[in-house]
Amino acid sequence: MTPAESHAEVASPPAAVNAAAPSPIPPPPANTAPGLRSDRWAWVCLLVAVPSLLASLGGPLGEPVADDYDFLHHAAFAGRGRWLDGGGSLFYWRPLARQLYYRTLGGVMLSHPAWICMLHAGLAGVAALMLYQALRSRWPAAWAAAAATFPFLVESARMLLVWPSNLQDLGALLFAALAMREASRGRLLTALPALLASLLCKETGVVAALVLPWMPATRGRSRTRMHWIAATSGLVAVWGALYAHVLSAAGQRLARELFEDASVQATPWPTRYAWALVHSLRDALSLNGLPPPWSWALLAAVGFVAAGAAWGLASRPAARARLKPELGWVLRGAMWFMAATLMLAEVFPEWRSYRSVFALFGLGVAFLPVIAAVHPGLVGALVIVRLLGIAASPGAPAEVAQAPSSSAAGITYPELVRLQRVVGETRRTLLPAFPALPPHARVARHLMPRLALYAYGNDEALQTWYRDSTLSWMSFGDFLAQREARPVTIVEFQPRGGRQVALVNPAAMRAVVAASELIRRGDRSRALALLARADSLQADPAASAFFGIVAGLRAQALQGLGRETEAEREAERAIPLWPENNIPRRVLAELDARHARLEAAAAQLETLLAFSPQDSSARSMYRRIMIRRQRGAP
Repeated sequence: MTPAESHAEVASPPAAVNAAAPSPIPPPPANTAPGLRSDRWAWVCLLVAVPSLLASLGGPLGEPVADDYDFLHHAAFAGRGRWLDGGGSLFYWRPLARQLYYRTLGGVMLSHPAWICMLHAGLAGVAALMLYQALRSRWPAAWAAAAATFPFLVESARMLLVWPSNLQDLGALLFAALAMREASRGRLLTALPALLASLLCKETGVVAALVLPWMPATRGRSRTRMHWIAATSGLVAVWGALYAHVLSAAGQRLARELFEDASVQATPWPTRYAWALVHSLRDALSLNGLPPPWSWALLAAVGFVAAGAAWGLASRPAARARLKPELGWVLRGAMWFMAATLMLAEVFPEWRSYRSVFALFGLGVAFLPVIAAVHPGLVGALVIVRLLGIAASPGAPAEVAQAPSSSAAGITYPELVRLQRVVGETRRTLLPAFPALPPHARVARHLMPRLALYAYGNDEALQTWYRDSTLSWMSFGDFLAQREARPVTIVEFQPRGGRQVALVNPAAMRAVVAASELIRRGDRSRALALLARADSLQADPAASAFFGIVAGLRAQALQGLGRETEAEREAERAIPLWPENNIPRRVLAELDARHARLEAAAAQLETLLAFSPQDSSARSMYRRIMIRRQRGAP
């Protein structure tokens, strides 16, 4: 079907009128689109989140994490009158997506987090539908649907669905889309509240205010357009004044104040803007999450589409004629993309791909008419390439890695899943075992993955779970230093296994600490008794890391007592329980070296040093063994 034939779906004027029409694409009447029930393109828009949902399966959908606990804590403890602040955050004022959202649905986020993900998926579909209906007043159905779904067919859209706090970005686009739909029908009184709602979700909604007065309903009506410009400008001015008051009165900050590095502060705005543009363009193809072979393949495919469009426009007057009536939309889409991306320069140098989704709608509006005017097949090819980008992006990791794949501030989808898993498993393990905690109780944490503490929001997650602002976490270092401290339990991360969070009895851990001290003093018999007591006190069988520590110390004590066979057996049992434990590997290396099993000893030490490269004593032992191997000495 050609683009001109696509327009026939919108309106089919009499043949005589068609023959006399000077434009290859006569603008259709505003409300001639088929009803929702019979409009297949509308249903495509409503289901736009399905590819992202499928690519998110296997992860903890909707699990609150990190910033969510700032907002949940504020909703639970700050009082319902607190609207003129950050809703729990020190940055920005977004009361609709923070205070109202978390007060209304905070309980659901904790009890049924997957429902939140389904809600976000539905809202994404509604946003795409609103954008489609706004564009449908001017464009053919296929064009409008392709542009409306453009911001959601990216890898980063997954985070809009599975992370509750991303309602800020999703809400801004949803209400901006509603405002555009109402503007396309000339409904100023309903477009303005929608625009305000977008602004109260996130500041990027201001970009929509630039576009609303130029929607088709005001085409050719200068006085009407001036009314729209005055109304939207006045609304933005009132919102901006109130926003400035909140920043001053509540001590709110902007993102650029987060980065104190002098080199970051000195980076000029053109450099920041170029950085944001490059990342946004990469996000449009999901390149930021793809391995190099896939990213190069997708770039080549898009290059082919762009080259085909350029050749078609250069060589075919009919294509240029089809594009000419839409150049206004191309310019407005480019303005939307450039303006929204300019706002993202604020977060330099740490990028989060989900922030670009709002800007990508403008990119779709600017780019799709250009390629559709040449041939509709180019639009289909682009959609397929972008769907492949989602499919090829890394999925949800099967287990929580000890080390992150990125910094917390530059969070990616796999890293988000990593944080959601560790926090969600902590909540699902802790609350059934301890349905209530006494005031001022403390819960210790042991072996937590690197940067995972960011996910708990300091003490806010624990306090939100129990609705008690006196509760607090305790680091394992404080547990060791404060011998009189009695936390109610110890949440221990398990680096291996299906269940990666277990509860350790504090008394059992105290016995392990005391046994380790006795071994250092040479009192190995008493240490063995304490280790047996630790085993008997520990009730949760999932605490494999704890049992691995006990077995490793037992192997060390048995070795010191000359009971080598038992020591070797305990060390070999300890390693699978907690592979990162150095003690059993050292025991085995020493036993192997003593019995001239130099290859085995070297292998144990190489693995040990891979986990702990700064272990100087293990490195010295490894050098001695390598010298013995070279000399062939026993």
